[in-house]
Amino acid sequence: MAISREKNAIRCAAYCQKLVGCGGFNVLNLGDGDIQCEYKLGASKVYLIQASTNVTYYENLVQNSSILSGDCDDLLKSGETVSGVYVINLDPDGTEPDLRQVYCDMDTDGGGWTTLLKREDGSVDFNRTWAYYKYGFGNVFGEYWFGLETMYRLLHNDKSYKLRVDLKLFNGETGYSQYDIFSLGPETDAYRIHIAGYSGTTGDCLISQNDLPFSTIDVDNDIWPYSCDEICNGGFWFKNCSPVKLTETYGEDIPPVIIGDELFYRGIIWWPWKHYTTHPKYADMKIRP
Repeated sequence: MAISREKNAIRCAAYCQKLVGCGGFNVLNLGDGDIQCEYKLGASKVYLIQASTNVTYYENLVQNSSILSGDCDDLLKSGETVSGVYVINLDPDGTEPDLRQVYCDMDTDGGGWTTLLKREDGSVDFNRTWAYYKYGFGNVFGEYWFGLETMYRLLHNDKSYKLRVDLKLFNGETGYSQYDIFSLGPETDAYRIHIAGYSGTTGDCLISQNDLPFSTIDVDNDIWPYSCDEICNGGFWFKNCSPVKLTETYGEDIPPVIIGDELFYRGIIWWPWKHYTTHPKYADMKIRP
């Protein structure tokens, strides 16, 4: 059995690709920011990452890298029906797989949803710079942002995607919005969002963000005189800091702030549904062909 010390599981996967006969690996959390990867030979066909207290097991990333294709819908069609964290391959036709971890929702509306954003407990700080929002951050087993560049690559394969936003209040009430058309421009256009075809129960909130570039605390592309990210504590496709805030400060009771002579409500917000003072406990953004 081969062993290596790495910073993350993606590096373990990369090493496994180069290790002759490697069919999978275990990951042990060392508690100091690093992980220990223990590589196996001839692992069986398992794509779901099974997580216990501190060990994660990845199987068959080499022999079935072509099966680990572009998104969670592909995994659903291959027979994976359990929601959880999976490995997908952003470049299934390439000479070397580009493996990424992602949460797959296999329950909602038939399943097959690739999750781009997940908020559930406030454990991850979303007030980050452009570089973080470009490449992604957080923990796929909890709260995370998939990364704008990764989203762009995923959205520009040979499929057309729809976007779904699911929300859940602290009292348990749920709602959703779905858009039949969703795409992003390249980084040179600040990952400009294109969206259309609304249906759902929470109101067409993202229509006001259509055709807007992305903004972060260090890259201000919104039309407000100040920086929306400084008010909202998270990057997004902002216009004038409302009416949708999915990367905002997490919590049930978030006090508003006054900037100049204007009052700004904070917290996760989807204005058409519950206006500014009722904040969801759970929010996600996910895509499916």
